[in-house]
Amino acid sequence: MQEGAIRANEPRGLPLELRILPQYLSPLGYSTHAVGKWHLGHHRRAYTPTQRGFHSFLGYLTGKEDYYTRTNSGLVRELVKCSAFRKTIQ
Repeated sequence: MQEGAIRANEPRGLPLELRILPQYLSPLGYSTHAVGKWHLGHHRRAYTPTQRGFHSFLGYLTGKEDYYTRTNSGLVRELVKCSAFRKTIQ
């Protein structure tokens, strides 16, 4: 994880055995939400924010997104499609 940013097509991420803060807070009754760039891997659903303890996430999975055009340097747009967030705002 120290070689640089995780790119869109890389099959790696923050190891699942490492618990992050929302995974400790959620069981205690806290509501956890994330906004921004995830940048910790997303090659499998288990690596996405809503599977790592966040109740909702609004942002991008990679780090090259343009906030105005919502494009990723010519790559396919990777706006997070976490249904958990959409359910919380409906």
